[in-house]
Amino acid sequence: MTLSHPLARTLHLAVLLLGSLLILRPASARAESPRFAHGFVIYKTAPSDQPAHYQGTLYLSGDTSAPIWLQFDIGEPKPFFIARDLFVSEIKFGALFEADFTSQQHVDFCKGIQAQLAAAAKKSPLIASAATAATKAIQGEIDQYDKGRVRLNGTWTDRAKYDEMLAEKEKVRKADMDRSAKAAAALALQKETDRRAREAMAEDDKMRLANLNRTYASIPAQNLITTLGATVKTSGTLFDKKITLPARPPARKTLDTYIALPFLSEEQRIDTRLQILGDADTETAPALLTTHNVDATHTFMAQAAVYFESPGPGKPFIPRSQKEYAAFRQAVDQFRPSICDSIPDLIASNTILHHLKDAVPSDLSTPYLRENIAGYIVRYDVYNTDLVEDRNLRLIIITLFPAD
Repeated sequence: MTLSHPLARTLHLAVLLLGSLLILRPASARAESPRFAHGFVIYKTAPSDQPAHYQGTLYLSGDTSAPIWLQFDIGEPKPFFIARDLFVSEIKFGALFEADFTSQQHVDFCKGIQAQLAAAAKKSPLIASAATAATKAIQGEIDQYDKGRVRLNGTWTDRAKYDEMLAEKEKVRKADMDRSAKAAAALALQKETDRRAREAMAEDDKMRLANLNRTYASIPAQNLITTLGATVKTSGTLFDKKITLPARPPARKTLDTYIALPFLSEEQRIDTRLQILGDADTETAPALLTTHNVDATHTFMAQAAVYFESPGPGKPFIPRSQKEYAAFRQAVDQFRPSICDSIPDLIASNTILHHLKDAVPSDLSTPYLRENIAGYIVRYDVYNTDLVEDRNLRLIIITLFPAD
């Protein structure tokens, strides 16, 4: 519908007050759900109209973005068009009759709309009737609120129920906040615990590294490490032949407490572990080197090193430390207790096959003594060493191979 002559001033729109809600419905009404007014538009019917002749209508929705014709839905089958040069102003209600009405802020908004309608009606008498009807409908909203009622989801209800609902929501909100605060506190505690654990691990790693450095620097460790290449290579051969010592490796948890020696690149199947069986800060602590498969289910070879010392010329050789020798015996006895029985005879012999400077894999091919002991081939090598000046030392290295 467009405004083309004075008769168009007659609005084809019924303004009904039903239940104190302002709703718009076509004059030729069919049964349909009520739709609420969202504003009031004021317009001229001719460019020369003065304010006293302005017209106005409620609208359900409007589109004022077009350059020439402004379009409004006033409840008629066809849109209501107003030429842009005839448009005066509009008073926007928004969702005033539909939105939740629960606070003084909503009352203030309604009163602001009423004031705009009153000012427009005073200036333009022709729109006074529609403006007054709208003002009364809006006042009905305010009156409901003043009676202690609120509108929620389109339904007016007692404020006490609304307050109970708010209290319950607040209770839930506080509970959520408490849970969030507890979760945040637990997370912060966990982070602090993790931080302290990392610091402790870093300190342990620092101590472990210092101990590792001392261990690697110790002569017993070096004596065994010098044979690492040959030992790992032999272990790889045994791995291929599926030949192992008749003694299970220690549990993985125990193995992980020993020093893991670097893999040789061509033998990454072999896990080599070193135990220092005494004071790693000394040069003569006993040591045990073992090789395993990476799953720690089989042991391929074992080498043990221990020092004996003579207190003077013509004096017998005895363990440098009885406590360390006991630890050495315990480590070797896990394979078979009789393995160490030959040590006294070795020490008592006047024949020394190797010197310490010759302790390299190629020289170890001619052992001092070789025995078969129930599943083991045991090789004993005795070294004469001038490791410590003015001390008469003997180094015994015992190597265990599996018997074929």
